[in-house]
Amino acid sequence: MVEKYSIDVQHPLFRELFRDIAAGPDARRLPLVPLEDIRPAQAAPALADRPRVLRWGFHRYDVSGLILCARGETACQRPMFRRPLAESRCLLPASRCCIWEDPSARKTRRILCHPHGRPLYMAGIYRIERGQPTPCFVILTREAPGQLQLPLLLAPSLHQLWLQGGMDLDEALAAAETDIPCLPAH
Repeated sequence: MVEKYSIDVQHPLFRELFRDIAAGPDARRLPLVPLEDIRPAQAAPALADRPRVLRWGFHRYDVSGLILCARGETACQRPMFRRPLAESRCLLPASRCCIWEDPSARKTRRILCHPHGRPLYMAGIYRIERGQPTPCFVILTREAPGQLQLPLLLAPSLHQLWLQGGMDLDEALAAAETDIPCLPAH
């Protein structure tokens, strides 16, 4: 499961994203975005119908707490995710992700980052929640070897197709970037 992720604000693509958000309707939310680690319940830049600021985590219906990720293999079957999958898709850019691996209840932190410094784009969905001023998102994940849940990463050539609903979740899972190393954290 994705624990946190970071954005290198010096990277030209991220600078452009921040500039686009600053010029749009979410400009007032931009100061809420942390410049280092983005953690659950925090604001984050996103690509959606336009560059946006979203907050990480759907509120649970029955208990307190947040849902941070949705398993790509089963998200279509869960009522909480059906409508956002059909109507409100997003991409969450990152320089690197920290992931918890939980084999036999002994958690290990792993780091996912592109070996050439290229941004990662995690597929997500978002929704507007009652009483929340900022729309909320969850990160879609895919199962990887060793029962590890990695974020569903999409190559830039698939971004518009994903955002506009031109590919379903099964197609996105089949097209996911799987060659990016996920290494143990030191």
